[in-house]
Amino acid sequence: MVNTLSFLPIPLLQWYGEHARDLPWRREPTPYRVWVSEIMLQQTRVAAVLGYFAKFMDAFPTVQDLAAAPEDQLMKLWQGLGYYSRARNLQKAARQIVDTFGGVFPTDYGDIRSLAGVGDYTAAAIASISFGQPVPVVDGNLLRVAARVMGDDTDITTTQGKRHFTAALQEIIPLDFPGQFNQAMMDLGAHPMYTLHWFLGEPKSIVSQFTEVTHRGVEDNAVSVLEFEGGAIGVSETGFVTSGNGYFLELSGTQGSLHVFGDHGDRLEYSCPETGGKTVEMTDLPQPDTMPIDAWIAACCGQGQAPNGIDEAVALTQFMVGAYESYRTGQKYTFPSAN
Repeated sequence: MVNTLSFLPIPLLQWYGEHARDLPWRREPTPYRVWVSEIMLQQTRVAAVLGYFAKFMDAFPTVQDLAAAPEDQLMKLWQGLGYYSRARNLQKAARQIVDTFGGVFPTDYGDIRSLAGVGDYTAAAIASISFGQPVPVVDGNLLRVAARVMGDDTDITTTQGKRHFTAALQEIIPLDFPGQFNQAMMDLGAHPMYTLHWFLGEPKSIVSQFTEVTHRGVEDNAVSVLEFEGGAIGVSETGFVTSGNGYFLELSGTQGSLHVFGDHGDRLEYSCPETGGKTVEMTDLPQPDTMPIDAWIAACCGQGQAPNGIDEAVALTQFMVGAYESYRTGQKYTFPSAN
């Protein structure tokens, strides 16, 4: 059976080679540095992590330093990142490495996975990035990407479904560049929430509701309501099973409103004081840009540059983490950067 993901590695690695961000844990990807960065990045933006990471490495340059650190010093350095259990698990795992592995970071995936606070995703990131082991990094977003690319109805929420798609990714991960491939896969994404970020900036909180009607283990309808730092509220509605409903964007501000219809901005209406509050259609529209997904695929094939880089991908991932966490708990999710 042909693996429909088999086309991904070469163009994806080419794209990543051109657009990967220069990050401190990527410049020096030791297992200790990659591990600390992965834990810090859990539900936290890269921009917020950079300063903390630098101070953390200055204070605890080795796993032995972290294991021996006074807890109050560790907590003070972590202050502002939130989710303090992450810091406590870091130190607990550091002591495991010192006591069980003689102070040497374990290289075996199972041993890495046994460390406190380390799950499948983090263990795969360390194993592939630091040790060059072909272990795919898999989370909910990547499972959804794989399911849709493959056109596969297997339920991604089941243990069997996760194993199925993980096996498909395992088949295509390049043996020579597993770390780069995994980091590129982490940056995949295209979603209407991009638009909210572009227009409204940094979010404070999100409330989400999903429904499933096709029984594929993937949400078919999703609604998220986000509150932003400037006081604005954004609503993102997405449906994969609706018929006849095209893309629609509505912006309402203190001085007017704007309506955009169609995936390519085929029609645009606006109202403002200059129009007397009446809705006016713009007829002289510029040629639309290439669809982002088409531009991304073209860039992967060496035809131009992708308009959206890693920053947008990371921001989207943070949005989606918040959306899924809100749905999972049934409560409003507050982004760590807003605390």
